[in-house]
Amino acid sequence: GMPGTVTLLEATGSEIFARVDCAGEEIACLFRERLPLRQGAQVGIEVDRACAHLFDAKTGRRM
Repeated sequence: GMPGTVTLLEATGSEIFARVDCAGEEIACLFRERLPLRQGAQVGIEVDRACAHLFDAKTGRRM
């Protein structure tokens, strides 16, 4: 997967929203399970293309 650093965490009930910096690019992640993450942690991100939702950074529109 892509290595990155967790820059933001927000627990929302049974899910965790996180922002991860991967080589200077920010990736927003939603985890549907409670993972033992912490801000500043080094993580590896692997994307399941069947479940990914991509958005244009300038317009915010779904791609």
